[in-house]
Amino acid sequence: MSEVEVVRDETLQVLWVAVEEARGEPGTYLSRARIMEQTNIIDLGEFSKVAHYLAGQGLIAEGVRGVADEHFSYKDPASHRRL
Repeated sequence: MSEVEVVRDETLQVLWVAVEEARGEPGTYLSRARIMEQTNIIDLGEFSKVAHYLAGQGLIAEGVRGVADEHFSYKDPASHRRL
């Protein structure tokens, strides 16, 4: 599997787990640690790249720096675009 395929798989896994954790409810705050655990992503930098990409696609809203930095929220499914 190429590096591009690995990143794409990780991105889809993070999105899938985020949707499951949010139970499809837009605006639901999710724990970064919990999502990382469920997707087996142990590198924070790697996870951050995936989260930034998903936020750039309008699929999640990233948390603010500080305490909330460990959280992000799932956005409205109507805003989903093809990855």
